[in-house]
Amino acid sequence: MVALVDALDRFDPRAAAEAGCDLARVLWVRGPGVTAGASAVLLQRAVHQAVRACDLIVRAKGFAVVALDVADVSPRQLRALPLATWMRLARANEGQPTVCLLIGPAPLGRSARGATVELSGTATWTGTSAQSRRLSGIAINAGVKGTGVRTHG
Repeated sequence: MVALVDALDRFDPRAAAEAGCDLARVLWVRGPGVTAGASAVLLQRAVHQAVRACDLIVRAKGFAVVALDVADVSPRQLRALPLATWMRLARANEGQPTVCLLIGPAPLGRSARGATVELSGTATWTGTSAQSRRLSGIAINAGVKGTGVRTHG
């Protein structure tokens, strides 16, 4: 079982199912459908509610992965959250067999054993003119930074 806390209601279950995701094994916690130009107060409330939901789910146990998606929240708003927010999540997850995944536009949480996975993508296109141009794929590059995990060898 996995849990997705979708802070701004961006998850597309149809696309996920078409990609092979077994939605019967996903707990989807939807935030408010916030559009561009929404007030800072509404965004702040949505982020706080999402972080709280993530914390409660991690503490409930029973999930292999708990993902908090705040990818569409500005880094400035996320930096406004106190460091204690991320430390509380790290403590709640400590010693559990659960991966707590924070999805955002910049590194978020900090913990002694946390890791930052940085993704970048390059689009590939087909077609010779603007009218016939179509997205044919995305090459994704991943890198891990700051694991804090010591390896021996």
